[in-house]
Amino acid sequence: MEEVAAPSTTVEGRSVLHGRYELGRVLGEGTFAKVYLARNLRNGKNVAMKVVGKEK
Repeated sequence: MEEVAAPSTTVEGRSVLHGRYELGRVLGEGTFAKVYLARNLRNGKNVAMKVVGKEK
């Protein structure tokens, strides 16, 4: 599993991480992170993306 700091941008109202993953709805959340449904913009596949809060 890859863990990296996630630079994000907003494109047409959508959150996009690393220019590659479009974040969708929240699938779950815990004390330190949220898990989002994300779509790989290169191949269209859905993945789960864990995003750790900045303050953690």
